[in-house]
Amino acid sequence: MELTEESIDFYANDTHPGRIIEACWRLSQKGRQPADEWRDGWYYALRRWAHMLGYGVGDAMLANTAAAMAHERRQTGRLEIATSG
Repeated sequence: MELTEESIDFYANDTHPGRIIEACWRLSQKGRQPADEWRDGWYYALRRWAHMLGYGVGDAMLANTAAAMAHERRQTGRLEIATSG
């Protein structure tokens, strides 16, 4: 995942992580600083946090999906055992 001006709106949504991603991204904007000063500054570092948080959101979605699938498999297995005997 790479956050860009085009993709930020997908991750910056109305969830808690989404609001943090948006805040980090918006605060990291260049403004009127020269490019070298901007990249060396504290606000640019917030862009890296936005990326890190974006990865966490994706990981959480994958973990929740995997947990739901495992739960469904257990339930199906239990139902098969209960109805086969």
